[in-house]
Amino acid sequence: MAADSSKKQAALQLLREGRSVIPVKNKMPLIKWGEFQKRLPTEAEVVGWWTKYPDADIAVICGKVSGNFVVIDIDDLTVAEKVKLAKTFRENSVVKTPSGGLHIRFFDANQDTKCKPLPGVGDLKGEGGYVLVPPSTGYGFETTSVPKTVNNLPQIVSAICSRAEKKVPTPPNAEGIKKEGSPILEGGRNVALASIAGFLRRQGLSATVIEAALTSVNRQACSPPLPPSEITAISKSMERYPAGDFNSDTNKNIVVPKWISAKDLGDQVSEEIDWLWFGFIPRGYLILLSGLPKSGKSTLVSHLIRALLSGDDFLSFSTSFEEQP
Repeated sequence: MAADSSKKQAALQLLREGRSVIPVKNKMPLIKWGEFQKRLPTEAEVVGWWTKYPDADIAVICGKVSGNFVVIDIDDLTVAEKVKLAKTFRENSVVKTPSGGLHIRFFDANQDTKCKPLPGVGDLKGEGGYVLVPPSTGYGFETTSVPKTVNNLPQIVSAICSRAEKKVPTPPNAEGIKKEGSPILEGGRNVALASIAGFLRRQGLSATVIEAALTSVNRQACSPPLPPSEITAISKSMERYPAGDFNSDTNKNIVVPKWISAKDLGDQVSEEIDWLWFGFIPRGYLILLSGLPKSGKSTLVSHLIRALLSGDDFLSFSTSFEEQP
């Protein structure tokens, strides 16, 4: 009970310091929190929330409502360890997360910082986002609890992102081909090597480098190997395509859209759609949600499911969910 009381008192203290706090469980808000992106809750509201949800963790809403509070959320543990080695590390307010990542916390003097993914690092939390704070379960201070005000946030973000490892795509190689199946046999050698050459060209490599790679694949994986002159010809043929051009003949699986006229389009009769989430997700269809890693896909779906189950609008669009027999 003491732990629950301490969370309530911590939430009240954060509110008194000008932070917009909300109760969360498993990182999900336990209340409708949209209005608290614009205004601070009252002490009575905070007391009521933690009385109703005594074991709730504490989240602080980022952005203007909390005094331009922003957080660099570092999920990549390698980057987190590199950041800890920086000379200025202990000058900042840093929270360690349950996964071993870090929350580096600031007040942004320039304001209006939006949430965005930081590929290879994690996320930048600003307007429209929130973060869990101590004494939430698994969260603890690595350094001071008081964020400092900065006017060079983009430079700080850039410096942290520079610590992320650059992941270069690995092209197909002879060793991989041999592990996955039989050698490349007569009749399929030109197609296979042209496919590899196309991949390498799309990565921006020159014909000379491509020829060296194909020579190795040809020697190790092709049975029997093609003559060197054919390897040279395949490599040289890639010079027809600009480096990095994905529109080459080697992309056999590209689906070309079927174009129709405006008249044909106007003559089509639209069937009535039964929407789960109006305008976005029809009932009974498979929907693909795509985005960069750590860009918020899981969070979006979690909030959408909550809205569907409660019958609330989601992002200002209506939802409709009825269990099917």
